Amino acid sequence: MPPLLEVLDLHTYFFLEQGTLKAVAGVNITLKEREIIGIVGESACGKSTLALSILRLVRRPGRIIKGEIRFRGEDLLKKTDHEMRMVRGNKISMIFQDPVTYLNPSCKIGYQISEGILLHKKTNRKAALEQSVEMLRSMGISSPSQRAMNYPHQFSGGMCQRVMIAMALSCEPHLLIADEPTTALDVTIQAQILELMREIKQSKGTSIILITHDLGIVARMCGFIGIMYAGKIVEYANAYTIFNNPKHPYTIGLINSVPKLSFHQDQRQNKSNDFFKPMRLQTIPGQPPNLSELAGNQCSFLPRCTKSIKECALKEPGVRNIDSEHWYSCFL
Repeated sequence: MPPLLEVLDLHTYFFLEQGTLKAVAGVNITLKEREIIGIVGESACGKSTLALSILRLVRRPGRIIKGEIRFRGEDLLKKTDHEMRMVRGNKISMIFQDPVTYLNPSCKIGYQISEGILLHKKTNRKAALEQSVEMLRSMGISSPSQRAMNYPHQFSGGMCQRVMIAMALSCEPHLLIADEPTTALDVTIQAQILELMREIKQSKGTSIILITHDLGIVARMCGFIGIMYAGKIVEYANAYTIFNNPKHPYTIGLINSVPKLSFHQDQRQNKSNDFFKPMRLQTIPGQPPNLSELAGNQCSFLPRCTKSIKECALKEPGVRNIDSEHWYSCFL
């Protein structure tokens, strides 16, 4: 079966007065039907720009420089603006990072959801509003008929996120892009949102690109994971391999920086007197690079890498393939 989505050598740059910011610099992704893949990385590594590029929503001074975005064999970069409007919200939908920002504060929730239904489906306003109410009900929102007549400020953060998911799924898209859908939500609501997304994938066959910086979420949700740094995917593999056999120093640093309970468990078993002493977390030294100041003749992770060798300062590392489903970009 051919892949649902192929992103091939995608470059998206922002042309600023300070210089050219290479937000996405040669990304390759393949997504199959009924699959969930995760894109993980620190803030400002290009994850959201990648998502916006797939939907061709990058605003000036940003511009897609080159590459291909093939959705079911068709290159989205060759479609007209009108053709893309028929794709967005219909075949490909996106859950944006901050739902409160993207909801219109002066428009009732039900009408905001029905807007996409009216655009893409041959139906009238009354039927679209009824479908909006059903979407709210399917998202687990109580009294959906009444809540559809409420404004965004009358919803909590978790409920606004559910409204965004309802809006994104109202036309039953083939692909859902979720840009940090659990940011700023408490753990209970996070679990509910993630379970809801898993049910969507199973019941409707929707493929999902899950963008996050939370390794715990991708371990639970995703079949494959792409580790993104400085506008590039530096390692890609299935979830089991990423967590049990990581190769890129950045991937290893991310995994090691997650707090672990095993430290204190081992001390309890050994009856150590140091049990109550604070444990120092491992960190990745330094800060993510300024994407407008990247040197193209060396590894972008070099200033923060503890395992660098002489070659890292002379040229960018190429891709090393361990097998067909695991590759990384590093000299080691």
